Amino acid sequence: MKNYTANQVCEMLGITYKQLNYWEQKGMIAPSVAAAQGSGSTRLYSIADIRQAKVVKELKDRGISLQKVRRCVDTLRGFFPQLKYPLVDKQPFTDGQTIFVLTENPDINLDVVMNRGQLVLFVPLKAWMEELREIVRKFEEEKREADARQKEFYEWTQGLAREQGLRPMTPEEISAITKTRKHRLKAA
Repeated sequence: MKNYTANQVCEMLGITYKQLNYWEQKGMIAPSVAAAQGSGSTRLYSIADIRQAKVVKELKDRGISLQKVRRCVDTLRGFFPQLKYPLVDKQPFTDGQTIFVLTENPDINLDVVMNRGQLVLFVPLKAWMEELREIVRKFEEEKREADARQKEFYEWTQGLAREQGLRPMTPEEISAITKTRKHRLKAA
């Protein structure tokens, strides 16, 4: 099972770290692999956690307030306490005002926010998940390429140092020099 840090989740979904924290504080999502254990600890998310966050983002992007999304999550957890990922498992759809889920009876949709019936448009969760799969695939591919470039650069610097009769630098020393140069460039 692949795990992702909060920063990686934010990058994949195009959200801020602050948004992710807020959604977690409000109980809409949670890192199932490793929760925060105090200041400075690393939260780890599974792909299922990211799917839940993706649905929150998509509903928000379609004009649904976070308060309504939270009410939806709370309602779904009340109706279906066995579901770990209610927004993924129940495939919500919206008319832009409220959030609905399908029931076993195709003629009945459950309004999980406003408790009143309306004509609705279906928002396809499957398309969101396919988009997320592609985002994750590209993210992993870019990460592999960056890691390969970094390894190649490290090996090149080690070879250059040996050719010059110098002591090869450690990855930590290279990282410190790189960070210093980036800070100088930003300050300029």
